[in-house]
Amino acid sequence: MISWWNEDEGIVEAKPNELKLAVQALRYDVTSPFFNPMPVPLPNPPAANAVLPPHPQDPAILQDIANAIEYNRVIRATQMPTGDQVGAGAVYEAALIAQHAGGAVAPPWFAPALAAGLAPLMRTAHINYNLCAGDGHSRRFQVVPFLDGTLPTGPPHNLPPLVNLQVVNTLTGPQATAYLQGYGQPVPNGIAARRRAICDAVGCDVTR
Repeated sequence: MISWWNEDEGIVEAKPNELKLAVQALRYDVTSPFFNPMPVPLPNPPAANAVLPPHPQDPAILQDIANAIEYNRVIRATQMPTGDQVGAGAVYEAALIAQHAGGAVAPPWFAPALAAGLAPLMRTAHINYNLCAGDGHSRRFQVVPFLDGTLPTGPPHNLPPLVNLQVVNTLTGPQATAYLQGYGQPVPNGIAARRRAICDAVGCDVTR
C-alpha cells in the first residue's frame, strides 16, 4: 500500500495499481494540472502470446478502444498471463476510454471500483500461472488476491505469502482458516485438509 496525507481526508492509502489508474485518469482530465494530451502508450509489459495493438490515434478513436478490448481478450485466453500483463492491458483500455470521452473528470470511486472489477481477472491470471509452476521452488507462486480484492499478505490480514508448496505446508491452523475464509472456501476440520484446500484455491498442483 502507498500512503499520503490529504488535508480533507487525512491519511489516504491506495494500492499501487489503484494509484496508477488514478494518475492515468488525471492525464486525460483537461481540468487537471497533470493534463497531457500525448498519445496513450501501449501496454507495458506486453503479453508474450498476444500481439500488441497498433499505436492509437491522438486523441483515441473508437477503433483504438476496440483494439484494446480485443488485446485484453487474447491475453485472458492465453494459458499463462501474469497479473502485471493483465493489469497493464486493463490500464491501457481505461486510458483510451478516458481520452476518447474528452477528459471527463473521473469520480472518486472510479479507481477503487475499477480495481475491484479487475480483481477476478487478476485472480484468474495468478492461479493459471501457479498451475504451471510445479511446487513453486523453481518458479515462485504468485500471491492470489482474496475475493474482496485485498492481498492476503497485506493489512488487515498480514498472512505469510504462499510462494511455494513448502510454505503452504507450514501454515498454522488459524492462518489456514484465514486463507480459506478469504477465498470463500469451506474450512475442513483437519489442518492437512485445510492445506490441501488452499492448494486447490491458489492453483498449487500438488500432484507434480
